[in-house]
Amino acid sequence: MAVSLSLWASQCTWHHGMEAHAQVINPLVSSPPPVQTTASKANPASKQQLQDYLQQGGLSVCFLVKRKVDFKTALAANTSAVMLILSEKHKSLVAGRAAPIDPRTFTTNVSVDIAIKAINSCPKVIPEDIRSEAKHLSDRVREQLSKGADAKNENQ
Repeated sequence: MAVSLSLWASQCTWHHGMEAHAQVINPLVSSPPPVQTTASKANPASKQQLQDYLQQGGLSVCFLVKRKVDFKTALAANTSAVMLILSEKHKSLVAGRAAPIDPRTFTTNVSVDIAIKAINSCPKVIPEDIRSEAKHLSDRVREQLSKGADAKNENQ
């Protein structure tokens, strides 16, 4: 009986395009790949992966600016792309951090890091005013991070 059922199921698939129906009738004919659940455990982004994402963003900014795309538009697009990768692929987890990243604060850091990577990768393409603004922002972010680390150390 199983052989004739399998033959019938394969004929249904061949003649009527009813592959899904054939799989319900006899899953041995062909079974779909297992469905991944969204509750799967996410791996945190390693420091190297994070640096790779930032470097790719910086190089993409260089490419876009060379193609006459506005620097801020290119930077915003690449910052969004990196943040999307971190949230979707890594569920906002970064190695070395106990809690998931806060997108509001981390986005600024990612944006500044991408801008610095772009400036280091293609300094002639990035206008001088943008370079000085990015350097100023980078210094401010580092200052705020060091103040936050100092305050954290005082509380311990």
